Amino acid sequence: MSICKASEQYLHQLRQRYRKATKKQRGRILDEFVETTGYHRKHAIALLRGRRQHRNRQVPIRHPRRRIYTDEDKRAVLWLAELFDQIGSKRLRAAIDVELKAIYRQQYLRVSAACFKRLQRISPATMDRLRHAERRPSSRRRGGTKPGTLLKSQIPIRTFADWDNKRPGFEEIDLVQHDGGNPRDSFACTLNVTDVCTGWTEMRAVPTKAQKHVFAALGHIRTHLPFPLLGLDSDNGAEFINDQLVRYCTAEKITFTRGRTNACRRSWRRTIRPNCWSART
Repeated sequence: MSICKASEQYLHQLRQRYRKATKKQRGRILDEFVETTGYHRKHAIALLRGRRQHRNRQVPIRHPRRRIYTDEDKRAVLWLAELFDQIGSKRLRAAIDVELKAIYRQQYLRVSAACFKRLQRISPATMDRLRHAERRPSSRRRGGTKPGTLLKSQIPIRTFADWDNKRPGFEEIDLVQHDGGNPRDSFACTLNVTDVCTGWTEMRAVPTKAQKHVFAALGHIRTHLPFPLLGLDSDNGAEFINDQLVRYCTAEKITFTRGRTNACRRSWRRTIRPNCWSART
């Protein structure tokens, strides 16, 4: 007779005795069953009353998974996330596929060869787990755009009906600041003007974000455009949302629109090389 059948018969006999026994006899039967099997008393009671089925198979021992990614990998992922402006892990995975080899080859990211190989195959879900443990709310606003609110009512929000995207002359304008991650010191900026239809782009450096410098650079760019300026679309920064530019567009019959307040964050690319960094302790 196998052990499984013997244990089933033993339990069946105990159940029969347990049903017919008095309270004191049930206590002795329960003590005997617990001592024989080593079950918890509550579990033994449930088995004797038929509320729980007896399972002869043993629960397999589960060993914890071997740790694959190290602290070096975690620090490297956090640095890469900061480099790419804290984009989501799925987009970060795509960015790593394109840029990781160049960053590692040029020694901007100084990690071990084993860490480099693990970064090449790390999944977005794993990066989410590594980033979540160190994620802190950031009070620093990237880009430094200060909203201009005084003339918002005079500048319409751009809709698809406002511009003819198949006609050259309607420009997207934006100001990129080169602060190197430290907006407190003095730094230069670049005014970018891009034609929506042709993709023609003009750029001019300005010493500060003051509206007089931005306006002067915009006027200089207009003289170098190969087509007439018909429209401007900007974010809600004070360097664009000001009386001088509004009066200029009105006088020159230039369509001036702005983006929505909650959608003025635009992706920007670092124009300076990142500092060399090492994930090793």
